[in-house]
Amino acid sequence: MKKVLSLLLTAVLLLSCFAVTVVSAHAATKLRPGYYVVGTFNNWSLNKNDRMSQPDSIERYVLSQKKLSAGDELKVVYSDDGINKSTWYPDSGPAANYIVDEDSYYNIEFSINTGYSLSAWEWQLLVEPCEPPIDVPDPTEPEPRNLTKELWESGAALTAEDIEEAANEQYNSRIYFFSDDITLYRSYRFNCTPAYIVDFGVKGYGIYCEVITEEYFGDYLFWSSSSYEPSIFVDDQLYTLTQAYQLGVLTQDMLAELVEANYRGGDDYGYPSCWIRRNIKGDADGDGDVSVIDATVIQRADARIIGDDDYFKPFGDVDGDSEVSVIDATLIQRHNVGLYSFE
Repeated sequence: MKKVLSLLLTAVLLLSCFAVTVVSAHAATKLRPGYYVVGTFNNWSLNKNDRMSQPDSIERYVLSQKKLSAGDELKVVYSDDGINKSTWYPDSGPAANYIVDEDSYYNIEFSINTGYSLSAWEWQLLVEPCEPPIDVPDPTEPEPRNLTKELWESGAALTAEDIEEAANEQYNSRIYFFSDDITLYRSYRFNCTPAYIVDFGVKGYGIYCEVITEEYFGDYLFWSSSSYEPSIFVDDQLYTLTQAYQLGVLTQDMLAELVEANYRGGDDYGYPSCWIRRNIKGDADGDGDVSVIDATVIQRADARIIGDDDYFKPFGDVDGDSEVSVIDATLIQRHNVGLYSFE
């Protein structure tokens, strides 16, 4: 019965991840809903740097200190999903585009609640030259802000707000979700490098997961009892553990630290459900050593005294037949007295 339930759980997780993958394959780069300035300067496309802010409660929107060139044409557009352009202002064709007179920085103000025609630019749009921003990055200045490093150096714990943008990029869904949609189950701050390991879920998407129950990362094993894989947050980006290891972001030193800290991840079912362990064949109890206790653990599991989730099956399968049985327990006992080698 337990095997049937396990297979059903794996199938559900596969379907969940497949659904996320299908959405990702057809999704465009997503931004926050709102009003954007578009024009010849950005090929009439949505850009996060051209999203207008709302400085007060009235329907007035502002884009400050935008660098434009003489002859640039522009409009304001509203997007309700951060991908598609829903409404153009004005909507009466290119002839109604606002045309910039001279090279300069501009403050652009847009108001929709005027009571006048949408083509009445003099009432809806105010484009005024302004002084250039004083904080324009200089090529000789230090590197741009690194939120992950700042949080790490301050010793601060991660919040849902900290990973909001990175989580959206990782999911690549059609709809932008905000920090209120993110449940941060737990995080671990590395000591050896500015990075965090993060377990989180997203409203409407469930747990971000790769269907994986075991994966070897060099000398270490990631093992999960519920096919749930955490993420690594580094340099303001999120990667699954597998992605991070493949890209060189998750190093052997980081894995060694997780083992030393006895890291437990997951929490999607109310309890820690995944571990990082040093890859030691025969270490069925996961204590970093091979002893008679490991043989006893396997015997107890074979007799159904303990469950499959109470020991590390990949380490217990010393004969490599994909089954953990009393044969493996016997080989461990022989190994402990020098009568058998796992190599």
